[in-house]
Amino acid sequence: DFESGLWRIMIDYKHGVWGMGVLLKRRGSVIPKALVWSLPCAIITVLLHQSVESEKGNDSLEMEGIMTIWSSFTFVLGFLIVFRSNQAYSRFWESVTLFQQTSGEWTSALSNLLSFCRLDEEVNFEVLKFQQYLIKLLSLLHCSALQTMCELDDDS
Repeated sequence: DFESGLWRIMIDYKHGVWGMGVLLKRRGSVIPKALVWSLPCAIITVLLHQSVESEKGNDSLEMEGIMTIWSSFTFVLGFLIVFRSNQAYSRFWESVTLFQQTSGEWTSALSNLLSFCRLDEEVNFEVLKFQQYLIKLLSLLHCSALQTMCELDDDS
């Protein structure tokens, strides 16, 4: 895949100071696709508002049910925000729990491997070297798993 150039498909995002750098990019941003749908709707809304405003007579009749509509809108919006936040929070803790469980399983497997090593004095040095090698491999496995789950600018 590296030789065929497929690695260039991935976009390297620079989030900037407040995360606004992603929104201001043209390539990889959702803003151009959102503008395709939102600009025509906004233009139609402005035109309809202008045509209705020229025909309106009594201003008080126009604002009659606005409080009911506003309270319904804010209730639905608040419900959606709380629901999505709760879903994200649940997914985060589920991933943390599963990662800790995986880490515990790896540690258990390593301790089982270390417990079955020979205790003979004649091969003590080789056994100790093998145990240290296994510990280093598990440490690298754990580091690799952490790096695949997080975004880092450098891998140090």
